[in-house]
Amino acid sequence: MKFKPNKPSLVHILKWKFPAIMDDTTIMVWGDVIYTPHKLSPQLLAHEKVHIKQQRNKPLGLIWWFRYTLSPKFRLKQEIEAFRAQYGANRTQDELYTIATNLSGEMYNNIISFEEAAKQINDNE
Repeated sequence: MKFKPNKPSLVHILKWKFPAIMDDTTIMVWGDVIYTPHKLSPQLLAHEKVHIKQQRNKPLGLIWWFRYTLSPKFRLKQEIEAFRAQYGANRTQDELYTIATNLSGEMYNNIISFEEAAKQINDNE
C-alpha cells in the first residue's frame, strides 16, 4: 500500500460519472495506491483498505473501475463492504450517520436512501 497526494492520470475518464472525484479532498484508490492529500483517520484507512483488496488481481484496477463506474449495483456492493469496515473501526451513532449520509449522497450518485444505507452498513451479515 502506497500513498500519493495527487489523483492518478486516468482520473479524468471518471469525471463524467463522478464529478466530485476531481475535488482535491476526495480520497480514491487505484490498485494498491491511496490517493489522498491528507492523513487518513483509522476509519477512512479501513475503508480504503477494503477497496485495495477489492481491486487486487485486477489489471491496474481498470476492470474494477469499469464495473464500478457502469454498474450501480456493483458500486453499491463495493461501498457497503467498505463502509462496514469503516463503521467497524468506530461504531458510534455519529459515524453511522456520517457514512450513511455519504453513501446516500451525490458522491455515489444517490444509489441508496439514507435509511437503507444506515441499515445496510449496520448489518453484520
